[in-house]
Amino acid sequence: MLYQLSYSRGVVWWPEITPKNRIRNLRQEFNPFSEQRVSGGTMATPPLPPATNRLVGLLLLLSGFLLGLGLLLKIGVLLYRWNTGAAELPVGLLAINLLGLLAGGLLMRWGLRMRRGNNAHRNPNADEIL
Repeated sequence: MLYQLSYSRGVVWWPEITPKNRIRNLRQEFNPFSEQRVSGGTMATPPLPPATNRLVGLLLLLSGFLLGLGLLLKIGVLLYRWNTGAAELPVGLLAINLLGLLAGGLLMRWGLRMRRGNNAHRNPNADEIL
């Protein structure tokens, strides 16, 4: 007998635990790749519609650009103050700002990928130059 558990995203069927199938159920419960979980067909979140993907991609592009612009201005002021002798160069702050620039670039890359709608992942068996 199967019990029906309804969640906001879909319906999950869970078998009744009897002494006969208790060990099998425990094995499947702790196995994330069990047939019962994979064959359920419900995703954690459904994929976004294409228009929403483009909007989210545009927002990611904009946020990455603004983050990069702000950090570039901050690094410029930091380097100008160091060049004029007004302050010593704080290496830790410079490293954190450079990591922020990297994060802004990654946000822009992620946004471009969402805007293009290219969800095809690279084939690891393909004979190609990266």
